[in-house]
Amino acid sequence: MKAYYLLLGLASLLFVSCDRPQKKVAYHAVETAEIDSFMTLTGLYGGFQLIPLENDARCMLSNVMKLVAIPEGFIIYDESGQSNVFFFDMHGKFKGKIGDVGKNKREYVSVDDIAVDTAKREISVLTRGREIKVYDYGGQHARSIELKAEAYLNKMCRYEEGYVCLTNHSARGDSLLCIYDDAGQLIGKKIPSLPIDITDGSFVANPLQTFGHQVLFVDFFQSLFNILDVDDWEQTDTYMMQTGRMFTYDEKEFENHMDLYDCILSGYLSGEKVFGWMNYNKTLSYYEMDLATKKASVLPYYDWAPPLLSFHDGHAYTILTQEEIFALAYPSPANSSPTMEALSKAFEPYRETYTMNSNFVILKMKQKCKDF
Repeated sequence: MKAYYLLLGLASLLFVSCDRPQKKVAYHAVETAEIDSFMTLTGLYGGFQLIPLENDARCMLSNVMKLVAIPEGFIIYDESGQSNVFFFDMHGKFKGKIGDVGKNKREYVSVDDIAVDTAKREISVLTRGREIKVYDYGGQHARSIELKAEAYLNKMCRYEEGYVCLTNHSARGDSLLCIYDDAGQLIGKKIPSLPIDITDGSFVANPLQTFGHQVLFVDFFQSLFNILDVDDWEQTDTYMMQTGRMFTYDEKEFENHMDLYDCILSGYLSGEKVFGWMNYNKTLSYYEMDLATKKASVLPYYDWAPPLLSFHDGHAYTILTQEEIFALAYPSPANSSPTMEALSKAFEPYRETYTMNSNFVILKMKQKCKDF
């Protein structure tokens, strides 16, 4: 094992309240161990189970943008020509659509993001970058919330008292993070945007999450983890993971080979741990960072990396397309791996009936205890 100090920092960044800006900066070194080994999906998870989703013209999936696992099943936001939000139970049976596309007050024009409040049994849909439509689990409209926002809001997560929303980096340099109460009133802003206009959004898929009163958001271009507590708006802890090959804004305009640069591909928050996948030293890697000890581990990752993950009841859930199912469940001898063998075994009960015309499949996995 090689242990050394990288450009990993903990900082208190600029806080912008509605009437009083504050600035506190304090950097702290974080010990990072680059493990002399590698990681695979079966090293992280076991007990693979497949849940085929009901094959019905009302609920065929095409381009899943977000998956949320809840005790009653799965909420799936799909973007296939038009926006749809579907509800499937834990066995994959279709339960109904959440709202619908339209122009009346009960409908949404399009979907930017979704968030689920399991305590209130509500599903919130961010639409038009400035409005939230709230529905019950039966798909019935409960209320609409207008948000006061200068910039277009494209990501959203729920916490007990309201919503946290994100914007893109923009030429005006707006704040990236806006906090609203349940009525849509702006409580505060955090994390100033760099005044550089870019075409793509600054955040990766599912980068905005809550764990209790902690909020995790990932700045894709700066390879930063930003973590705040909703009870303490003045403090934002920022963790910077890079080895010196940082993916910069200028390179975004001219360089398409992102694997040459360090960048975070996904980030998930669980208690005092942040984990996920990133390009690190030109290599796809799995990382874990302990927020309490300020220590991180990075391992080269040689396997299929789930593009979306949702966590519930000690299990991780992801979604597989028809193409992914057949590639993973029917591996060629040259490409066989423990993960493919485990998926092939889990696929056995459906081998005779599953076709390219079937719907997507949920993969359920049990997280293993790891000792790096």
